[in-house]
Amino acid sequence: MYILGNAWQDGYLDCHLSRTQVRVAVSAWWPLRRISDVYFEQPRSLRRIWNYLCEVGVRTLLRKVRSRRAESLRDRRVLAVGIGRVLEAGEAAHQEAGAPVVFVAPCHPECVERVVLPAECVALAAPGLSERFHCEGAIHWLSESAPNATDEWHTVAGWSEFSGQDISKAIAGLLQWAQAELRRIDPGKAVRLPLDRPTPVQERLITSADGSDSLSAVVFGLGNYAKQWIMPYLSGRIRLRCVHEIDPTQIGRLDGTSVSYDTCDRLRDDERYDVYFIAGYHHTHAPLAVAALRRGGRVVVEKPLVTTSQQLTQLLDVLHDCPGLYFACFQKRYNPLWQMARSDLGVHEGDPVHYHCTVFEVPLPRRHWYTWPNSGSRLISNGCHWLDHFLFMNGFCEPATCDLWRGGNGDLHVSVELSNGAVFGMFLTDEGSPRIGLQDHVELRAKGKTVTVDNAGQYRAEDATRVLRRKRINKTIAHKRMYRTICSTILNGGQGDSIESVQRSCELVLQLENMYQNL
Repeated sequence: MYILGNAWQDGYLDCHLSRTQVRVAVSAWWPLRRISDVYFEQPRSLRRIWNYLCEVGVRTLLRKVRSRRAESLRDRRVLAVGIGRVLEAGEAAHQEAGAPVVFVAPCHPECVERVVLPAECVALAAPGLSERFHCEGAIHWLSESAPNATDEWHTVAGWSEFSGQDISKAIAGLLQWAQAELRRIDPGKAVRLPLDRPTPVQERLITSADGSDSLSAVVFGLGNYAKQWIMPYLSGRIRLRCVHEIDPTQIGRLDGTSVSYDTCDRLRDDERYDVYFIAGYHHTHAPLAVAALRRGGRVVVEKPLVTTSQQLTQLLDVLHDCPGLYFACFQKRYNPLWQMARSDLGVHEGDPVHYHCTVFEVPLPRRHWYTWPNSGSRLISNGCHWLDHFLFMNGFCEPATCDLWRGGNGDLHVSVELSNGAVFGMFLTDEGSPRIGLQDHVELRAKGKTVTVDNAGQYRAEDATRVLRRKRINKTIAHKRMYRTICSTILNGGQGDSIESVQRSCELVLQLENMYQNL
């Protein structure tokens, strides 16, 4: 499929067509406005690079820069309307193949040869409208300046059907506006993007296995996290066979790849792997994990593990049937500083470890997917790390009480007490300096001693009379150790996380999330 970036280029996969969607061959595309608040903007700054270099080291910095640069096409999003012809529709979309339609593309590249949209974003074109823009061998790219934005524009721009937001009224209004406005545009003034013949629809590229005896693996979600942390640290005995990523621009142009790629957001009926790495949208983690576990695979899931109580119930049900196959990726558990802390605090199993932390999260762009209703609040998206780590340091002891309040500026203050007497306090904010991204300050207290860890890399332990130990490490070592440890455990036939640890961690986060939503 062709996509317009710095050039009009072929080589991209098509988006997957679900049962509620319509695939449209584009004949005219009118970008109404550029959308700049969907992803984190990455300003080019030598000082910014230096700041990260001091924090994470050369190798991690280069990997991050390479990953972000590869996302330049993905980041160029527009709200567009257009005209096209239905190629196919899902069984619940109620559109006839060949029908001329007007469409709204809420968050898409600057132009595409074909577009897959929810049925609500597509309407039959008014009589004669489609014929005005019919042109063999080209797509009309309308460069005419759009009029002033309407309320519908602001509502629809950046929207995703994965978000959980119902904006059908705004979409209907924008479709009606487009029907009228497209009539007044002169097709002769449009830029013609050449398309001698339509490329074949292709949602997946399948490559043959190499015949090795290594375990097969799939990754769901080819975002910065997967590119920076999962794929570089896979064991050589676990071979990546396929990547599922819904956005073709995130995959990029495919040429000579040894890995299969697929834009489907779920497992297809013919797919079976030994290991499933899941790092997509937060609300998709649990459903994908359940499907993978039912196929007998080992499942490695990035946080959060669930976003709703219903998801947790479904996950626990399948974990009881498939114990030992599930691995939760909370990297704080794998930071070697916490092993050091247990020793310096002199705690044994069952001893309470009091935990207090201040967490700064970088403010989110207004339309970032972390802000979707389906993603939950910042407690689910981010706070789950420190809540899980508190439980981890206390052997996943059962919570006794918890509380939460929100300041006028949005800061969250969370308190938890466990049945062993351990107390937790978290101050979570996005007010402050984003100089090096996420920052946190953690204090552990037990038996008259205190351990302080800043930004997961600077350690100090002290008792009543002296500093017991200081240590500094590269904070990224936790991710490396996590995936290396999990891969080694899988290869050696070891057990994954206990059902109790999954249940305690998820239940506590969901209980606090419920409090937050009821504030």
